[in-house]
Amino acid sequence: DTAPGKKLYQHKHFVWAVTAQFFNVAAQGGTWAFFINYGHDVMGFDNQTAGSYMSIFMAMMAAGRFAGTYLMHFIAPNKLLAIFAFGSILMCVIVAQGWGWTSYIALMMINFFFSIMFPTIFSLGLKNLGKHTQQASSFISMGVVGGAFFPLIMGKIADHSVAQAYYLPIICYAVIFMFGYKLYKVKH
Repeated sequence: DTAPGKKLYQHKHFVWAVTAQFFNVAAQGGTWAFFINYGHDVMGFDNQTAGSYMSIFMAMMAAGRFAGTYLMHFIAPNKLLAIFAFGSILMCVIVAQGWGWTSYIALMMINFFFSIMFPTIFSLGLKNLGKHTQQASSFISMGVVGGAFFPLIMGKIADHSVAQAYYLPIICYAVIFMFGYKLYKVKH
């Protein structure tokens, strides 16, 4: 069901999947990198207490994965991806306000919403690629390089305000939202 003679990069949904995956891992890297700093600087926790909340943070990701997998029985994967990306955007706005526990719970929820993004972007990006599927999967997986540069940029903002650094991942989640909302579509 693939368009014959079409080169891999000519499949727009694949190109957007690579882009979305790059921004997905960038947002994850930044969110994870400054989680303990947020607990310390914004919540006033000592380092050990801030670190102890990391297990709840990761449990939220597992909960999101189970919930997301269940919801995909009723909601198309691209739509659920867009919903979860929108949820992450809202959570980032709340986190950036530094509203104590309200913002800290929102920070936990980012990991909940983040949970389905990597595998969902991956599978939507491979759709109908035929003989290009194997090569495409390696390019989409290379999106992990997003996690290498984004914490550095967030760190520049976090030097002034860890809370406000969480405005930055909104850009990433907006790209993921657009991919799930529209740019995932396979065009022949």
